[in-house]
Parts: sequence; structure tokens; C-alpha cells
Amino acid sequence: DIEYYLNFIKEVNNDASEKLNQYDLSLFKSFSTAKCAIHHAFCNSIDTPSVIEQIRELLSTTNNYMNTTSENVHRRLIQNIYNFIMHLFDILGLKYDLTFVDDMQSTRSIQQQT
Repeated sequence: DIEYYLNFIKEVNNDASEKLNQYDLSLFKSFSTAKCAIHHAFCNSIDTPSVIEQIRELLSTTNNYMNTTSENVHRRLIQNIYNFIMHLFDILGLKYDLTFVDDMQSTRSIQQQT
């Protein structure tokens, strides 16, 4: 989506402290590719397995990026990816409550101790 790309570049250029390095650009390219593939999967009779696979690949790429760049992650890019994935989860009906997950983990740890 060219409009997204132009807005993204505009935002980055407005903040000199957040210039893109090679890792940021690579992640941004993967993000753009995933968005395009997901759009096509939705247009193809709502091909949910392909959408889920693209989300999985994007998460894997993002995790690799975060492990590689360590402290110098481009926070705005990561936030955009997070927002996009959460939006897709809403579309697919995959809503969850983080409090519920935390409660379940607490419950499991309590149950395992007894």
C-alpha cells in the first residue's frame, strides 16, 4: 500500500532519532510484503490458512529482528506491526484478554505447586 509507505517514511523523517537502518528496512519490507499477501488471501475467498501463515512468518521475522537489533529496535515499526496483527486477530475473531492469559498462568503455577 503506497499510502501507508509514504506516511511511514514521512513519520520517520520527522523524527531524526528514528532513522531506519538496514535491519529496520528489511523488517519494513517483510511487513509490507506480508500486508500485501494477507490482502490477497482475504480477497481469495477469505483464505484463512494463508492469512495465519503470513502472520506466523511476520511474527517470526519480527522476533528475529528484535533479537538481532537488541536495544536499537525501531519502536514505531514494531508498534505498527503489533497494531496490524491485533487488527487481523479482531477480523478473524481471535480476540483474547491478556489478563485472562495472566490469570491462567497464575492458576497453572498454583495448581502445579500442589
